[in-house]
Amino acid sequence: MFVKRHGTELELYGRVLDVGDRLPVCTLHNSAGEPFDTSQMHGWTLLSIMSTISPGVCDASLMAFHHVLRRYERLGVYAIVLAESTMLANWCGNDGNEHLTLLADDEMNFGKATGLLIPNVAVLARSLYIIGPDARVRFRDIAAEQTELPDFGPALAFLDTVFGHYHKLQN
Repeated sequence: MFVKRHGTELELYGRVLDVGDRLPVCTLHNSAGEPFDTSQMHGWTLLSIMSTISPGVCDASLMAFHHVLRRYERLGVYAIVLAESTMLANWCGNDGNEHLTLLADDEMNFGKATGLLIPNVAVLARSLYIIGPDARVRFRDIAAEQTELPDFGPALAFLDTVFGHYHKLQN
């Protein structure tokens, strides 16, 4: 699979994780440098894959999207970036966002296992994944142009459908 960055075509590493695939088990690290295994993700999970992280740079659209996700109380929200775990603690997206767990793919395990690694530029492809309770991918959106964010609308519509139906089953 190919994506673009500033119009230049870039190839992703291997086979890209697709709808219906099981989320591979791999180890990431949290901001304290502690290992976090993807098998620790339970229930409905949203993975917001970011291409890069900068301590003082926050994209307003991405932060607003992460804020909106708070309305889904039973949704685990993880942001994953190819970076050293020590960089995570100072990222401005952590400010007051207890609903979001930021994880570092500092050994490229996740990027290689999911096919989201862009080896030429050593970043992960900007994308959104929604994983079901069975650890299978239920929704995927990979930004075709990596200088742009994924389209959040379809992901939110999908979550509204899932959690609207889920709440009806609980009543």
